[in-house]
Amino acid sequence: MAIGCMAADIDGSWTASAEGPNGQVTREFHFKSEGSKLTGKTVSSFAGESVIENGKIDGNKLTIGFEKAGEKRVIASFVEKA
Repeated sequence: MAIGCMAADIDGSWTASAEGPNGQVTREFHFKSEGSKLTGKTVSSFAGESVIENGKIDGNKLTIGFEKAGEKRVIASFVEKA
């Protein structure tokens, strides 16, 4: 999953999608950055709302953690200007 922006411009709402075993899955991300710290929430129609935990920005690498259906999940992605 890639998000088309520079890490410094990540604040705000974003939508990402990926192909899953049952078709396309869409998730919204709502980010707020402070230096390298990233906070916010993620929302999907399948799993509902989750608070972003341990979010960080390191250069063009974005890492976020959240809980989905009782399990801890981590997404790590490289971001680039579209």
